[in-house]
Amino acid sequence: MELLSALSQVMHLESLRAAKGSHISPDKLAKRLNMTLAELGVMVGLHRNTLSRSPASPEVQRKLSVVTGILQRMMSVTGADDTLAAFWFRYEHLAGFGPVTAADLVQEGNADAVLAFLQMVEDGVPA
Repeated sequence: MELLSALSQVMHLESLRAAKGSHISPDKLAKRLNMTLAELGVMVGLHRNTLSRSPASPEVQRKLSVVTGILQRMMSVTGADDTLAAFWFRYEHLAGFGPVTAADLVQEGNADAVLAFLQMVEDGVPA
């Protein structure tokens, strides 16, 4: 069952790749997160034009990889599908952080705090 879950997660994340190339598509990621390209840009600290014009650049891919890594980790820890992971990322307040979502923490440059939170959940710390 664990292998099936892992394969499912990889398949969902592969759907975020650009049609031509192996880079993460900013457009597909924004759509998956139910946000505009401008909102995605603000969240990851890049201008929307940078996301559109240079989607395969190392800087863009590094920042988008942070987001997809968090989504993948959330799916791994909870067994959620990509739709639930995207909802959680955007809208669920993280216990212990006040009225703050994972997306908020990423925008503030605190992606490590989200990963630490998910590690605590995996370790059985009540969330």
